[in-house]
Amino acid sequence: MIGWILSFKKPKQKRGLIRKIQFMSSADLLSEKIWEFLQGETSRFQKFEKTRKKNIILGGITLALGMGLFFSAFLDSYATGPKSRPVKDITREALDSLYKINLPQAKPQAKALLCQKTDPRENMASESRLRGFVSGRPIEAMVPYINKRDPRVAAYLVAIAKKESSWGEHAPSKDGKTCYNYWGYKSSGSRGVSMGYACFGSAEEGVRKVGDRIQDLLNKKIQTPAQMVVWKCGSSCAGHNPQDVRKWISDVAFYYGKIISFNPSAPVGERLVSLK
Repeated sequence: MIGWILSFKKPKQKRGLIRKIQFMSSADLLSEKIWEFLQGETSRFQKFEKTRKKNIILGGITLALGMGLFFSAFLDSYATGPKSRPVKDITREALDSLYKINLPQAKPQAKALLCQKTDPRENMASESRLRGFVSGRPIEAMVPYINKRDPRVAAYLVAIAKKESSWGEHAPSKDGKTCYNYWGYKSSGSRGVSMGYACFGSAEEGVRKVGDRIQDLLNKKIQTPAQMVVWKCGSSCAGHNPQDVRKWISDVAFYYGKIISFNPSAPVGERLVSLK
């Protein structure tokens, strides 16, 4: 009986142990599954966080670049000021008036002075004032011819003669007779050449020849005393003493202004030069 009982109890213990083992195995398996699940979720979350951080950084960089381009374009006009405009119609004449001395002779243009009706008494008055201005100098004999020229030509005839020969007191001569060249004009006249300068046969020829040359320069837009320095230097003043060049311009400008104010037919702007 007792043996039977013992034999009967043993199987119960074995089944309980098996169940315990089975239960523990199931628990471990469940724990392992849960652990794997949690690890997988953690890994996914970490990947999501990394991707999210990358997206945030890229978005920030893109936003910053976009804002920079926007403000750069918007504020460009205020930061840099008005845009420069291309300069049109720039000619060599506007940049360097001296080069024109070697251009072909321009055809004389019709002058407004030919259409002006000037009172003869005004011309007589201007001639009288001019004669008084150069009284006692050799150039006085040329005043009637000078006064017939364009006011600007007349003013330069007197101003340049003052600078070059002190109105004829220091002028070239030939065979004991003056050459009527008071302007240092280096060409030839009816009497040839003397001392490297043109020798004219009369006062009228001298005024006509030199006056025509000055008129040619004026027609080529060489008009101010600073531009008229080509009379002294030629096409370039590079080989001349800069102080002498400035002095030539200054002296010619002074007398040009004085003489132009004598002639009532001269443009008002030209006559105002003498007031400066």
